[in-house]
Amino acid sequence: MRRSSRSRHTGRIQLSSSRDRQTGCKIERLESRQLLSGSVSATTLNPQFKTGETWTYQVSGGITGTETQTVIGAATFNNASATEVDQNNNFTAPSNITSEVKAYLAFTTDGLINYGTVTSTSNITTTATFSPAQVQFPQTLAVGSPFTQTVTESSTSQPSGQTSSTSVTQTTTLVTGNAESVTVPAGTYNAFEVDVTTGTTTVRFWFAPNVGLVKAIIPSTTAVTEELSSFTGGPGGTGGNGGNGGTGTGTVSAALKTPLPTSIIGTAPVKLKDSVTLTSSGGTASGAVSESIVLSPTTNASDSVFTLATGHASVKLASGKSKALNLKFAKSIPSTVAPNTYNEIIVTTDPAGNTQSSVAGQLTVAAPVVDLSGAFTKAPTSATAGKKVPVSFTITNNSSANVPAVGTIQIDVDSSPDGLVSDATVLDTITRKVNLKPGKSMKVTASVVLSTTSFVVVNIDPGHAVFSNDTNLANNVFATSSAITVA
Repeated sequence: MRRSSRSRHTGRIQLSSSRDRQTGCKIERLESRQLLSGSVSATTLNPQFKTGETWTYQVSGGITGTETQTVIGAATFNNASATEVDQNNNFTAPSNITSEVKAYLAFTTDGLINYGTVTSTSNITTTATFSPAQVQFPQTLAVGSPFTQTVTESSTSQPSGQTSSTSVTQTTTLVTGNAESVTVPAGTYNAFEVDVTTGTTTVRFWFAPNVGLVKAIIPSTTAVTEELSSFTGGPGGTGGNGGNGGTGTGTVSAALKTPLPTSIIGTAPVKLKDSVTLTSSGGTASGAVSESIVLSPTTNASDSVFTLATGHASVKLASGKSKALNLKFAKSIPSTVAPNTYNEIIVTTDPAGNTQSSVAGQLTVAAPVVDLSGAFTKAPTSATAGKKVPVSFTITNNSSANVPAVGTIQIDVDSSPDGLVSDATVLDTITRKVNLKPGKSMKVTASVVLSTTSFVVVNIDPGHAVFSNDTNLANNVFATSSAITVA
């Protein structure tokens, strides 16, 4: 039976629609799981893959059957290092179909990405690649800030050699920062809804901390529902099946080992190392723990604007016992985080799925600024009309800056009767690459031709086209100390 497939992805889940060319029946599938916690960060929502983890789902509605997803381990796909996650589909209605889909996933600075898939059905094997690599879940996803990406999916089917290429635009939205109770065959979970829209179609997914996908609703003529029935590798829901990752009765709290700095410069590299101390109380805690430090303008983690650090561990702690967990910090704070003073909130999700949060301190995100200025170091007092005369000057990124000035700028060298740029005439335009740390300078030499007695005026980065974050616009313009006499 020959089938064609076009993939849609979110997190560790792949949603694809296939049409049976003989029966015309529409088939939907979900592939690869995703974990979610109260923090909307790719590394928090998607703990590292563990070989052997398995999820089984019941599929009902327009399609009936089962799906099993298993983490296979490290692999290489299209020259990229990845983790292979296999899904075996066994659908019984509207027709009997068995298939296997191998997805090749990895964590990068963009978040959780998918390099491609290999789908095997009957005697047909279809290999699909994505350009650019498809972002399954972005590095940061906040309520009210959907993530949209357009990728080109190229596929080749064997043994026919048939190829196709399709452009797909997909929007991923965190519906709410609050969990809701979701009951599936595996138990009852506090889960978060993430919607994925492609064109006019929106698929709804629910994820539970330390579990992953627990439910999905796929719109169709008859909607398809997918529900978690069992899994190994983590805790179960209330009354559910916990697989092989029992939780005990304890809850886990966390505290920073050392205080974080009081301020960080936005977009500048973040070079932080720290850990949290996990402590169990009320009994033994056994299973997966997720940690994150989020920045919030309020004391509520649900108002988070950015996840500064994350960490994951498997614990078995008797009541009152502790364990250190190293945190992985973001490489920088993106420009989307507005300069402000935020609360540092530690969010802990323990093996039982309980989430605790506490304010660890405050962090000021400062705007990155430069301060370019200049001064003449050499200029003649007289010149011959129509003849070139050399001038030299320095460009400085003053110590009031907090980031290096890096870029390629334009420098206008002008003549002016009174030393003002308002009535100046451009004599020459120079292009220079600058890379100036705060307090550092560079030398520039130019040649100008004067026709009348006048001042020479230099305008660095006119209109501040490159450095819009220059804090002192006035000192970008400077002139010779006196007019150069032209004879």
